[in-house]
Amino acid sequence: RPFGPFIDILRQVAHEPAARRLGPALRGRLSPLVTLLPELLPEAHARSEQGGDRFRIYDAFVDLLSGAPEWDVRVVIVEDLHWADEASLELFAHLARHLPEGGVALVGTYRSDELHRTHPLQPVLVAMERARTAEVTRLGPLDRDGSDKVVRATLATRAVPPDLLETIRARRRGGGDARTDG
Repeated sequence: RPFGPFIDILRQVAHEPAARRLGPALRGRLSPLVTLLPELLPEAHARSEQGGDRFRIYDAFVDLLSGAPEWDVRVVIVEDLHWADEASLELFAHLARHLPEGGVALVGTYRSDELHRTHPLQPVLVAMERARTAEVTRLGPLDRDGSDKVVRATLATRAVPPDLLETIRARRRGGGDARTDG
């Protein structure tokens, strides 16, 4: 859906205790965001134009995230950019160019093995690297110990059934032999 990952971010912001302080801004400079998530401010949505101009939405996100450190948000993570729609990719690149340094860290994840030559994320990545608005960190697959640590941390226990670990090891790279470390 258009702006899908960013609508999810807005939904999280709306549930933060500090969101109450956003009310006046949502009626003003952040009002384009209400078109994406009407429950942010239902009475404003009833009066707002449907859809909104993309660039007004982009700038409203910059304004929203520029103030995020005031309400204890330090990192915004957008996962699976390889599945994102064009509007979300444009917004991600816009945020990378326009968020003030030292404010909120913007992190995007994607699977490089999902990107073919003409994938819509390719030009975004090239432009961000060329403009030096991004730092790319390539991560390899987890080894056996790394995979086991993630499972234990996720389940918040050291006692994980061995058969569960074996199943996860077998699937962590899309199948294969559960006894391999690669």
